[in-house]
Amino acid sequence: MAIMTAASLLLLGCALFMRGQRGFAFGEQLILAAGALCLFNSIGYVYGIRSFYRLAFIPASTAMALPASVTFLILCAGALLSRPDRGLMSTITSPSPGGVMARRLLPAALLIPVAVGWLQWQGQLKRLYDTSFGLAWFTAVTVVIFAFVIWRSGQILNQLSAKRDRVERNIRQLADSMPHMVWAATPDGNLDYYNQHWYQYTGMNVEQTKDWGWKRVIHPDDLENTIAIWTEALRSCQPFDMEYRIQRASDGMYRWHRGQAHPIRNSEGAIERIRQTNPRSASGGFPTGRGKQRDFR
Repeated sequence: MAIMTAASLLLLGCALFMRGQRGFAFGEQLILAAGALCLFNSIGYVYGIRSFYRLAFIPASTAMALPASVTFLILCAGALLSRPDRGLMSTITSPSPGGVMARRLLPAALLIPVAVGWLQWQGQLKRLYDTSFGLAWFTAVTVVIFAFVIWRSGQILNQLSAKRDRVERNIRQLADSMPHMVWAATPDGNLDYYNQHWYQYTGMNVEQTKDWGWKRVIHPDDLENTIAIWTEALRSCQPFDMEYRIQRASDGMYRWHRGQAHPIRNSEGAIERIRQTNPRSASGGFPTGRGKQRDFR
């Protein structure tokens, strides 16, 4: 067995073992190392140049066969894709714009240099030009091709960004048309969005609502408890659900509302946004046992 074949088997075997352990990231690096060795060997076959890898890896002229090299490349790709939700593959398989760009650039990064380099090398073997001209030709073609790929990827990202902006605009228009208050917060608890009903009901403007400005319209008797429950919901990553009084701008009266907030998580389980609505009560705003009227409009 060639040393390169044995090394690839050892690296890939250790990587597969470690991917189920705590050394997941190191296992990925071992897979990449095995893949690089096999890619190195495959390119040598494609170019027809054997001296540069025989000297380093092949004792007694025992070479790693091309089918074995290609098979190892496929195994390395399969090992990486076996956990698409973690590590390097989580970026490539992501539906986000970054994942889309990675999927479009990666094949080009793997295939274009090999193809252009092979053409440049064949030209030199046939004495169509010297080494300096071949190097300049290789560099110029690679720059032009990758510039086009980057331009195309940027165009795709702009299209995705425009589509996302349209979706967000439609969601905001829908929220503004709702007959009750809707707001959204960042994972640290800072409320950075209110729908139009909130501004109409409280009489506040955008500047006044920044940096926890909503505290101004919460009844003083409810404020401490509201902050405590809201902070605990943020700490435990649990839904927020409680009743509190909000001051209505039209008459200055405090009326009861029920706030419900739920965290929105990404594909990895981390909280990205927190959205709340003040839904209507099933009681329709009739007096409760505490003798105070609730208004859920």
